[in-house]
Amino acid sequence: MSTREQLPDDQRIVITGMGAVTPLGLDVASSWKRLENGGSGIVPTSESPLSQYDDYEKIGAKVVGAVPDFMLPAQFKEKSIKVDQNYMHRSALLGTRAVYEALSQAGLLNEDLVIDPDKVDPYTIGLYMGTTFAGMAHSVQAMLKDRLSPSDLFKTLPARVATSQAMQFGAKNLSPMIGWECASGAVATDIGARSLLRYRDDMPPVANVVVAGGTDGPLEPANLAYFEALKTAVSPSTDPITASRPFDKAANGLVMGEGAAALVLETLAHAKGRGIKETDIQAELVGYASLTDAQSKTRAGIEGAAHAMAQVAYMGRLTVGETIYINAHATSTSDGDPIEANIIQQFVTEAGQNRNNTYVTSTKGATGHTMGAAGAIEAVFSIKALQTSTIPPALNLENPIEETQGLELSPGRTTPLASLDMAISNSLGFGGGVTTLAFRKFQP
Repeated sequence: MSTREQLPDDQRIVITGMGAVTPLGLDVASSWKRLENGGSGIVPTSESPLSQYDDYEKIGAKVVGAVPDFMLPAQFKEKSIKVDQNYMHRSALLGTRAVYEALSQAGLLNEDLVIDPDKVDPYTIGLYMGTTFAGMAHSVQAMLKDRLSPSDLFKTLPARVATSQAMQFGAKNLSPMIGWECASGAVATDIGARSLLRYRDDMPPVANVVVAGGTDGPLEPANLAYFEALKTAVSPSTDPITASRPFDKAANGLVMGEGAAALVLETLAHAKGRGIKETDIQAELVGYASLTDAQSKTRAGIEGAAHAMAQVAYMGRLTVGETIYINAHATSTSDGDPIEANIIQQFVTEAGQNRNNTYVTSTKGATGHTMGAAGAIEAVFSIKALQTSTIPPALNLENPIEETQGLELSPGRTTPLASLDMAISNSLGFGGGVTTLAFRKFQP
């Protein structure tokens, strides 16, 4: 890491806060603990938000990854935070909780639970949130009503995944919704990181702090129907325990899930300037790359995705012999998983990396595919793996597909390591959108 340490502090991007709401738990700690212990957040549709719709039993998919007992933090009531749930779609509500946890860990909120101007100028903090389905399905439900209300309008606006959080917490810089299909949460992180860097000496960066991530509450009949139209895309399984099985020969389609995650990004120089202790830095974002390379309407190209992985490895100064963890995008589909396995194999070969030191899992075995939130949630899980030097178990991986041969897959078990040098998170979207993020433990 000596070459990495030569970067000036105003070019190093660090993570000072994380938040997550997943099918495994309502925060980062509980989600990671259940994941590490082999837990699953996949449940029958009757135990999910889908059950509120009269026609949910007509849906072909019988299991989903649902956030258990979702509620906003109790502190909101104590501090009279104005969150009008009647005017917010579920994606915005999930995102609210994740953003709150991330900002709190980063020490950026005052006693009123809004951004503290003594810590950071609110006009220099941006909020970039990715999503795929936010609000879209509510428009379908609204059209069935005899009369619409103002709340129906606001529940259909996808940008509310970002603007509602910006209004609530007082982030006054650029706060866009970013849509790049299933890679949305990851590309929001990539774009957010780039906005922190100064590209000309006579111009300030776009922002000094960025909250970046993704959120999606897609568990509505119309959304699942869209994926069912792709025939083999959605798992028809009725068994929530074994329905999602990335990289397994018996993989039979993705399990749709919901959730949100957020990362607080800032340069090391800015973090130091506001008094952040080095021990409070969660990780360093050492590589980020996004590109478009479509093999088909729904699949990324192997060359392009391998190129993105090579770029983040170069940025992060990956050296031969280091131990890495790759949190794959793999969605438990029989056509998509082999493609990504080949992407990873090409990357490993071209990087000269030892396959025995390359651990690969997809945490979608435990959460399902959380759509626009997936890239952000999996970035958080990658950072937790890095912090604990632990590879989370690959659930339901009993007969690995041939394309994964030689890689360390951690099937059905947690794998503790003596050390873990880098964590890489892959996100692939329809239309060929590819984002890869790379993290290292922070070293002064």
